[in-house]
Amino acid sequence: IEITPDELNRPVTVGRWQPEGTAKTAIEALINALQWLIDALIVIALFVLPLLLVIVGPIYLFIRFLLKRRAKRTSTQESETEVTHSEK
Repeated sequence: IEITPDELNRPVTVGRWQPEGTAKTAIEALINALQWLIDALIVIALFVLPLLLVIVGPIYLFIRFLLKRRAKRTSTQESETEVTHSEK
């Protein structure tokens, strides 16, 4: 006994090309790309952002402190210069 599938049950093929195989591969690639993107967003949210806050936060505060100190020193020197010029 030999069993052969009906013509309607055979997969669509043109030569060696199989569209359903290509579609399946494309969908799998899309899913893998989306999984990678979501994994990257999770890593950024849970690892990179807190790490940046720990590193950049103190640097920002230090620079801000230096700029305020410099501005205060500059304004003090300008007021001393104005007092000196007004005395003459």
